[in-house]
Amino acid sequence: MTQTKPRKVPRGTPLFSDRPLLSPEERARRKAEQEAFASRCREIFWQVYPDLVKEHYD
Repeated sequence: MTQTKPRKVPRGTPLFSDRPLLSPEERARRKAEQEAFASRCREIFWQVYPDLVKEHYD
């Protein structure tokens, strides 16, 4: 097993400084995609929820 040395990073600094920061547009696009995915998942969950509760209550 490989041992790693803990690296202290000052607060407020990026963990991976070699990666470029995301633009505000990219962050907004990713957040919108995540919210759309979550809403699709919620719809599916509420469709199957009644059957699952009947079969696997508690």
